[in-house]
Amino acid sequence: PACLPAGRPLGGALSSFDATVNAPLLPDLSFSQAAGELACLQEGAQCVDVQHADAGLMAIHARDDVSAVRAWLARHADSPATWSAYRKEAERLLLWCRLERGLRFGELKHEDCLAYASFLADPQPVDRWCVGRGARPPRSHPAWRPFVGPLSSSSQRQALTILRGLFNWLVQAGY
Repeated sequence: PACLPAGRPLGGALSSFDATVNAPLLPDLSFSQAAGELACLQEGAQCVDVQHADAGLMAIHARDDVSAVRAWLARHADSPATWSAYRKEAERLLLWCRLERGLRFGELKHEDCLAYASFLADPQPVDRWCVGRGARPPRSHPAWRPFVGPLSSSSQRQALTILRGLFNWLVQAGY
């Protein structure tokens, strides 16, 4: 993809958050900037405010993808393991949407979803998306990556099942 040169660091999410929180989302965001947006999945952080086309019909107050994901995750706050698994899959998709496609959730088409499913089986380029096995740097570290490697078939199914649940809920919420 043209949005990032191969090998560009992905980490630094928390340190870059302040610089990107009020900026519009652009297709050429760096990974650090896009990952910084995801820092607002943390409780109480502010997110980028984006006008939603059908704001009057929404059952949630979210006006951007990250706030919508946060609203969805709030439903699972009583189960830390579920919350963590759901957050991980939502983060991965949000980053892929921004960095590989330059899209928001509402702009995704069927072909984008098929491409994401293929991406889960082989996240490329590896040096951009995958951390070495056994390494678990914190999100604030420049070596942080959303993947350890390609997902197994069962992990791919799990990820897509979680994301189907997210999108079903977003549609029901009017997002």
